[in-house]
Amino acid sequence: MVLEFDSYETALACYNSPEYQAAAKIRDKYSTADAIVIEGAVPDAPRSLLDQLKEGGRLVAIVGTRTTGKAVVWTRSGSTYGRRDVFDASATVLPGFEAVATFAL
Repeated sequence: MVLEFDSYETALACYNSPEYQAAAKIRDKYSTADAIVIEGAVPDAPRSLLDQLKEGGRLVAIVGTRTTGKAVVWTRSGSTYGRRDVFDASATVLPGFEAVATFAL
């Protein structure tokens, strides 16, 4: 299923609605996917999306920042996920997927 919204704000309001959140809990428990495509950059593959893949299913995304990144394909094999960098790419980091700044000594 693909949903299209007029704006990011409208999509976010739908996502945060009690009705969608209740449905998402059911979906996450029972659904699996052959393929998931993330249309934007992420710092790494979200585990919650990888876990929704069927055996042999693929997740495709650009991993990196706005200025540098790689198009990456993950493939599920049992409880593990193979990663293959496909080509150089760049895209805007999706809201909510920004890398969290950390401090280390």
